Amino acid sequence: PLEGRNPQKYMLLDFNERTVEVPQFVKEAMKDFIDHGGLQKYPAYGTLQKDIAEYAGVKAEQVLFTNGSDQGIDLVVRCCCEK
Repeated sequence: PLEGRNPQKYMLLDFNERTVEVPQFVKEAMKDFIDHGGLQKYPAYGTLQKDIAEYAGVKAEQVLFTNGSDQGIDLVVRCCCEK
């Protein structure tokens, strides 16, 4: 629910709000990405899945990217719970 949300009065963390300022180098990288047509492309993950798997000490096929935590939770529930 959006009613009652006042970021000037409360620290809002229910919609994954950041508690710290985004670093300038991140803002610049995002602006460069947008300025060079990046919004019209699907993301290419490159070696990200392998790199995260190595970091976590698991196989690459055990790493899953989702569109936010809600989708990840939904996938777990659909895979692990009976209807």
